[in-house]
Amino acid sequence: MHVVSRNILTKSNLDEGIFILFKKLFCMISFILIFHSPAMACYSVVAGKKATADGSVLFGHNEDNSRNVAAYMWKVERIHHGAGKWMQLKSGNRIPQVETTCSYLWLQMPERDHSDGFLNEYGVAIASDNCPSREDNPEITNGGIGGPVLRRLVAERAKTAREGVK
Repeated sequence: MHVVSRNILTKSNLDEGIFILFKKLFCMISFILIFHSPAMACYSVVAGKKATADGSVLFGHNEDNSRNVAAYMWKVERIHHGAGKWMQLKSGNRIPQVETTCSYLWLQMPERDHSDGFLNEYGVAIASDNCPSREDNPEITNGGIGGPVLRRLVAERAKTAREGVK
C-alpha cells in the first residue's frame, strides 16, 4: 500500500472543505484496511449526515483485489475542453464533452479496470463493489455507459451526489 504524503494535498491546492473531507475519507479507508477480512470481497461503508455527530457524510471503500496490487493516488486538475467537443468511448459511441471538468482525486488500481475510485473537488465520491450479473453475457445496450468510464464521468461532471446519479 502506498501512502500519500501531506505535501501533495495541502490546504493551498484544495479548498478547506475538501481537505477536511479527504482527511475523514482517509481515516475511514485506513480503518477498513486495518480490520478487513482476508476474503476477496470489496465493500463500502457509508455514514449519512444524520448518523454523524457533526453532520458530515463519511464514505469508505475497501478494494480487495489481492495483496499483491499497488494502488496509486492521482490528483487530476480541471481540464478545459471548450464548447462543442465530443468524448469518444471504447464502444465507438460518442457523448458530449463538458466545457470544463471538475478536479478530482483518482485511486487507481492498475490492471483492474473496475476497481478505481474517485473523489472530486465538490466532495462527490464514487467507487463500486463486485456485484456479478445474473446474466450469462451482460451487455450494455442502446449506447449505455458502464464500468470505469461511468465512475470517471461522474467525478469529472457532478457537483452533488444527486447530480451524479442523474
